[in-house]
Amino acid sequence: MSETDRGPGETQWVCARCGIALTPARVQVSYLGSAFTVVLPVCAKCGTALVDEDVAMNKIAQAEKVLEDK
Repeated sequence: MSETDRGPGETQWVCARCGIALTPARVQVSYLGSAFTVVLPVCAKCGTALVDEDVAMNKIAQAEKVLEDK
């Protein structure tokens, strides 16, 4: 993935493989046999999803903790 500037405070992620802009889409993520859906930027051509730092460090980490505590 690569990032391009769009304007003040805005960036647009672009798929490095396909060269097209990523668009938000629902993605099913699984961990320890459980699945949940999150909205992530995804390449419409190849389906590669970008898990940004906020999602990885907060939302997915919280879900992992809940699942591991069971």
